[in-house]
Amino acid sequence: MYKNLGSLIIVCGLLLSLAACNNSTETKTEETFKPGITLANYAKLKEGMSYQEVINVLGSKGKLISEIGTKNSNGSYQAYYVWDKENKYRVTVKFANDKLRTTEQIGLD
Repeated sequence: MYKNLGSLIIVCGLLLSLAACNNSTETKTEETFKPGITLANYAKLKEGMSYQEVINVLGSKGKLISEIGTKNSNGSYQAYYVWDKENKYRVTVKFANDKLRTTEQIGLD
């Protein structure tokens, strides 16, 4: 009887250890994302994202540099936003009808 109880205790200990490892990995993944203008965050920008989603990734609003068409009209609307720091980096994002269409970056390491 004691032989089976010892095996059961060992198995339970291993299962608890595995569960603890799994939880710590998830926590680390959530903690590592920090909004900001970095190459890693630039890579997270995907076609179809909204302007607000891009702000959430880059950590700040962009500067509107150009608009074509009328927003909230039935026609085509395009907006170009830029995030930049003089002589360091520049991220340009084009939105068409409020959805990300293209991105370009210079200077992100």
